Amino acid sequence: MHGGFHHNFSFETNGTTPGSANHDQYSEKLENIYQSVQPVLSWMLVVTGVIGIPGNVLTIMVFAKMGTASAFQMSCTGLAVPDLLCVGASMMCGITTMGVFRGAASQAAISHLNNLVGGLPQVEFSRVTSLITAWISTVRCLSVAYPTKVRFIITRTVISVALCIIFSLGCSFLLIASTVYRVKREFDPETNSTVWTLDFQKNSKSSAFFQFLRFVFGLILPVLSWVTVTVCTTFLIVKLKQNAKWKSQNAQVVTESSSSGAVPSKIKQKKELPERERRVMKVVILVAVIFLFCSVPMSAHLAASFTLPQYKESGSLRHLFIMNGLVCVFMSQLNSSINIVLFAISGQNFRSALLSMFRVSKP
Repeated sequence: MHGGFHHNFSFETNGTTPGSANHDQYSEKLENIYQSVQPVLSWMLVVTGVIGIPGNVLTIMVFAKMGTASAFQMSCTGLAVPDLLCVGASMMCGITTMGVFRGAASQAAISHLNNLVGGLPQVEFSRVTSLITAWISTVRCLSVAYPTKVRFIITRTVISVALCIIFSLGCSFLLIASTVYRVKREFDPETNSTVWTLDFQKNSKSSAFFQFLRFVFGLILPVLSWVTVTVCTTFLIVKLKQNAKWKSQNAQVVTESSSSGAVPSKIKQKKELPERERRVMKVVILVAVIFLFCSVPMSAHLAASFTLPQYKESGSLRHLFIMNGLVCVFMSQLNSSINIVLFAISGQNFRSALLSMFRVSKP
């Protein structure tokens, strides 16, 4: 699973046959590169988490202060919650791979801990974020295409139910997945001390369940979200260009009519989008474009893991798999951390409400 990676690998060889010499040399190079890159990526996850967590908390507070009168504000508030959890889980991925818990627990327990508090939550909530982004894009497209009907169909209740279903999807699977882990203390002969261990209760049911999770959260949901956001973003960009063209034509008609003294009778005002609608569309497009950009590494990573047998945690390209996994986690974390900047740049009301929270009133 994307994000569900281990870091305590050791290479095993079956001899020094001519066919395996180049392979072992290549694997050793990958391991050396991983050992050099891993601390940098881990620190990047931690630093981005320190910035992204307060950013998402502020986003939730600002939208709560502004109120959730519109569908867009409600959806953005719902987006900030899994963004916050995704950033926190990504930060935990960085902390656990830095060796913070080394000495307090066995290496196997640390690997399982990485999955339980970092990898699995990061996968689940990053998919929740992508689904909510797809939901926001879809609602905006429908609002532009059918402005009158959508107003009565997509109500506050419908939005609340949709967001709760999407959020519950990630939480329910995460809770089920966590039940296969057991915490206990055991004697470690290597350190001659008692350490905490976290065992994975592997059986046929748990293996089948994690294969199902890998298929749904690793392939189905990313592809579904990516395609939906791409189609909706393309539609919104086309509509904005059409609106700009209509405005230009109308302005030309007004100018020609004013110079000739005639009454402008063919102005297509009814086709122009309201100013507020255009601003919201631009924010949605900006959020969607950032999401698509940050999803490209993950899409390539997932495609390779499903098509290349050796590109797995247990394959010969495991160190490359882990490095790319860390990069994908960072890109996902970056996508979940930057929305407050996008909202502040694109939304005047959001920017004003955000600045007012730091404004000290004079006595």
